[in-house]
Order: sequence, then structure tokens, then C-alpha cells
Amino acid sequence: MSNKMQIGYTKEAKGMVSEKREMIALRKIRVPEFIERNNIEKIALEALAENIKQVGLINPLTVKRVGDNFEIVAGHRRYLALKMLGTSKVSCMIITENKLIEEMIKLSENLLREDLNDIEEANFLFRLKKLGKLTEKGLAFKIGHSESYVRQKLAILKYPDELREALETGKIKFSVARELVRIKSSALLHEYLKHTIRGGATPALVKEWVDEIITQEKLKRGEQKEDEGVKPGLQMQQPLFKCFACENITDLSASKLYRICEKCISEIFEGGQG
Repeated sequence: MSNKMQIGYTKEAKGMVSEKREMIALRKIRVPEFIERNNIEKIALEALAENIKQVGLINPLTVKRVGDNFEIVAGHRRYLALKMLGTSKVSCMIITENKLIEEMIKLSENLLREDLNDIEEANFLFRLKKLGKLTEKGLAFKIGHSESYVRQKLAILKYPDELREALETGKIKFSVARELVRIKSSALLHEYLKHTIRGGATPALVKEWVDEIITQEKLKRGEQKEDEGVKPGLQMQQPLFKCFACENITDLSASKLYRICEKCISEIFEGGQG
């Protein structure tokens, strides 16, 4: 993700974070059950550990009390790096128990210092929305993004499994996924997703594909728009074209849109002439 959320501690949150840093034994700190970042690269973790070893821990961990121990609210990567270094005690800031404030701090921590992937962000925003009983507009205000941004991110959780898996594993970008999800046919979605992954199609090209699919579907249903100069109730005459392969004349709704490079087009022509 290229756009980071501009979110910091609210006035209320600042009042709940201790101004005094405390040294806490690392063995008394535990990792929460739900972790926003599911996959942390070992190389990145080793680099962070080396940085802490060289310059020290600049930002303390943010923790909350859980009985006689503590649970991480923000600083999971730093915690793992410190464990890697064999650190016995670590500087921490302790917050009081407040679930919504915890979530806001976690969100700030992860999105400003290391981007979550789109699936992780969508899950986190959903939890934050539910926990704070927020509308999409209210959530957008809290994280400093538009309501449209929030709506599109939350929509990821309703994506078809195949599309969501491709996004989560990095096979496609979010800008591509939000175009492909417009395809209602699961069979068509499967085919176009496969072509997108194989060819590395750009968002603009995928949008062109999907627009063409939607246009064809409208033609098949006989849907018309008054602003296209067609009077209501009249049947539109579908445009005809000559098939490049078989040279038969057919209507646009029976065609498919493909992108072919000049080299392949040349080979096709040469093969047809031979």
C-alpha cells in the first residue's frame, strides 16, 4: 500500500499512556492472541535487531497489564527483535485498559511504521469499526481517510475466496482486485484472474476488460440508456464485426477482448497466409 494512514494518539489516548517509561522483564511480556501482521520476514527482523543493537531501543514498547504480567499493544516486531538479541529487560509505556484506545494505538503503530497488507488492514478496520460501534463515515474520520477508502477496504472481506487469496498472497494488487470483483460470474472471474496473474495485467487494462464484460452483459439483456440516443422500448441493433480467426460475421456480445503483442500478431498473420 502506498498511502499510509495519518493517525496518531488522540487527546484521550495520550491521557491513558503513562508518561514514565518503566523497565519490564521481557519474560513478563506476552504477545496478544490476535496479531495484525501475520508474516514478518526474518531478514527484516534481523535488520531491526541489528539496528537496536547499534543505536538502542528508540521507541519503547506499549503494553497493558494482564494480572502480574503485560501484553503488547504496540511494538510486536521490536519485541521479537529484542528476544532475538537475548534482552532481559525492555523500556515500556503502560496504558490502562481501554479496548478502543488499544486498537487505535495498534493501528497507528502498524500503518505508520510498517504497512499491513490489504487483507490484514481490512480485518483490522472491521474489528475497529465493530469495537467502536462506528459508521463507515466515523471510522474514516478517525483514521484520516475518505469514506470511499474505508468502504473499499472493508469490501475486501466479502471478496470471493479465490480473489481474496490472490490478493493476500501478493499475486495481484488491490487496485486490480477492486476491478476484478466487479465481474459477477464466478467462471469469468476465474478466467480473468488467471490471465491477470499470468500476464501481470495493469489496473487500467483490467478495468478495460471488466468494462467490456459489463457492456456485453448489458447488450445481452437489451439494456439501453436514454443518453445514448436510444428511445425507451426500442431494441438496439447490436454492432457486428468480422471475427479475426474464422472471418465469420457476428455481434459484439459474442466477442471477447484480448491484448496481443505485435510479434504474436505477425506470427498469426504469417501462419494464416501459409
